[in-house]
Amino acid sequence: MTPENQEAIRNYSWPDNFASLRLAARRLTAIARLGTIHKAAHALGVGSSSLYHWYHTTLKLAEPLSRRLIPRDNRD
Repeated sequence: MTPENQEAIRNYSWPDNFASLRLAARRLTAIARLGTIHKAAHALGVGSSSLYHWYHTTLKLAEPLSRRLIPRDNRD
């Protein structure tokens, strides 16, 4: 995760504590694995606009979520 996004995660208030954190982990894992918010939304069964709003407005994250250290073509 980029340093900016790490900071945004630390600064979020996590209003529902564990439930919010679990939802974030599920959503952020999907975004990281699939590469785009649109693809992650489809896989999670949520609307792209809802996931985009949550990502950018609620958590205040920036794109990309992380800097990819291993190019997609070289993954196992």
